[in-house]
Amino acid sequence: MKKKLLVGLCTAALAISLVGCGGSDDKKAETPDKGSEVTMKDGTYEVETKNADDNGGKAKVVLTVADGKITKAAYNEFTDKGNKREDKEYNDMMKEKAGTNPAAYEVELEKKIVESQSGDFDAVTGATSSSDKAKVLVKEAINNANEGKAEKELIEIK
Repeated sequence: MKKKLLVGLCTAALAISLVGCGGSDDKKAETPDKGSEVTMKDGTYEVETKNADDNGGKAKVVLTVADGKITKAAYNEFTDKGNKREDKEYNDMMKEKAGTNPAAYEVELEKKIVESQSGDFDAVTGATSSSDKAKVLVKEAINNANEGKAEKELIEIK
């Protein structure tokens, strides 16, 4: 009797460990607000800050999803004067002040988004505020990709 019980317990423990360690090749993204996994729908998803920050700047992210994965990420900060990445005077001033600038950190953020396949990535040194904005925008864009909601969304970041 004890032998049968021991064999039964070992079999159950083995079955549980195999189920717990089992992987899947499905392309999935974590839904940040729900904690469950769903497949991102292919398409382009754009999320932009609704209001300008204290310096008059806004930010947006555009994610391209193919085969359930983020294949391209575009992150951009801009003002009513235009794209910060293309403003040489602004980039020179920021490089001197912060050690980086939009021409450099926006590209780095885009790489981190694609590599992490999420809004959970390390901030770019010297661009903590921009990294934090990017994380919020990416998480919302992923939520939209999970739902297949392709229309541009404006959100408030506090």
